[in-house]
Amino acid sequence: MSANRGTPTAQARTGGRVRILHLLSGCTVGGCERHVLSLLARLDRRRYQSWLACFVAEPDAAEPLVPRFRALGVRVVDLGAERHLDPRAIWRLAQVIRRGRFALIHAHSFRTELAAVLCGKLLGPRLLGQTPIVVRTVHNTDPFYVQPQYARVARASAAHLDRIIVISDAVGRYLREHGGLRDQSMSRIYYGIEANPLESERVLPDQRPPTIGIVARLAPQKGHRVLLDAMPRVLAKVPRARLRVIGHEELSTVGELRAYAERVGVADRVSFEGFRGDVPALLRELDLLVLPSFWEGFGLVLLEAMAAGRPVVATRVGPIPEVVMDGETGLLVEPGNAAALAEAIVRVLTDAALSERLGRAGRSRAAEHFGIVRMVAETEALYEDLLARHGSRAA
Repeated sequence: MSANRGTPTAQARTGGRVRILHLLSGCTVGGCERHVLSLLARLDRRRYQSWLACFVAEPDAAEPLVPRFRALGVRVVDLGAERHLDPRAIWRLAQVIRRGRFALIHAHSFRTELAAVLCGKLLGPRLLGQTPIVVRTVHNTDPFYVQPQYARVARASAAHLDRIIVISDAVGRYLREHGGLRDQSMSRIYYGIEANPLESERVLPDQRPPTIGIVARLAPQKGHRVLLDAMPRVLAKVPRARLRVIGHEELSTVGELRAYAERVGVADRVSFEGFRGDVPALLRELDLLVLPSFWEGFGLVLLEAMAAGRPVVATRVGPIPEVVMDGETGLLVEPGNAAALAEAIVRVLTDAALSERLGRAGRSRAAEHFGIVRMVAETEALYEDLLARHGSRAA
């Protein structure tokens, strides 16, 4: 085999551009998926040609993102998986990789990591005559690294990765402590976001009731029941307060939360609004964003609220203290503590000066530490480092 045939930077180019394949499990709106959309919208198109393959294009009722990726000029392939690890979908992926001859494959879930390692690393030399670089971004504290039935497979798969990107220090600690992974294999790249213009921060009538919002999937992880438990205490101090619940999930989940709101006596002060694709506009209608999660990989909506100048109340879990500075850009409480959550919400709703200070400081922090230009630049630098290393090894 010649040196050029084994070098991805020589083979996997189109018009001098490096061809990269991103892999998603699903392609509807979520924190991971929106991150990938933002990244591909801003990667240097003179240098990179982006493809995207997803196992299921529309796994839930959230906004489909395939049209938005395609509008960016990204070539999208729906693998049409009918179950979690569908052999036919993996075979289709292998054919995409064979035809595309990618320099780099970037996986964004454990499912796609396994497929990328199988098709790219284990079958790559046979399929392609070369082995592409395989990168994985870990967007959450994946339980696969600690569940006995998956942990050995997860560690074996990670050993074949050229780099693991973690989206927070907390995710990195989790992988080290529970997954047994080494620091040398990981790079931290925070999510990035664009700050909203100051003049669009608030256009609301004075007579509007104090409005709390939670923007999250209706999943137990997000702590909706704790927030509903907190609402009677909030209403005792702020009688006009209202809670808007934004997010999608199975209809049975919505029904269960509606019934729970009835049980705690706050149903008439809570509106369940389903999925909303216009989060920036929605945030301008809120006085406070609350995220009472039991665990998080990042909590992208916290950044969105901060960028919009909104104060936040959240739980002190995972990477949230890396994003929200307690007492400076928001208030943090322990997970599962409805009384503490209510107290923090009441503080923000009843102290206009505090609310204004937290909102402005949050917006500054989002712009200074979590800018999207930084996120894209760090990702491109990582790609270039790996391409240079892989090229020198193959040569």
